[in-house]
Amino acid sequence: MSPNTSQLLQAACSLSKAERAELASAIWDTVEDEMEKDVVLSPEWKAEIRQRIEESDRGDGVTLSEEEVEQRLRERYGPLPD
Repeated sequence: MSPNTSQLLQAACSLSKAERAELASAIWDTVEDEMEKDVVLSPEWKAEIRQRIEESDRGDGVTLSEEEVEQRLRERYGPLPD
């Protein structure tokens, strides 16, 4: 980690939890925007995404509750961290 990054992290750690969350979200948004520009999806992935969106729009898509997802993760990987 560069000295500038370390200083920024130290300053960020002095913020309240809500302020840190807001800052983290804002930083992530900038990273995510740049990542989207770098992603090139194959025609097959584009077709798969389109199909899943259409299924969801029709109400045919398979959905799981948060609890179901967590249960499946626990079954596969063991206890989840808090």
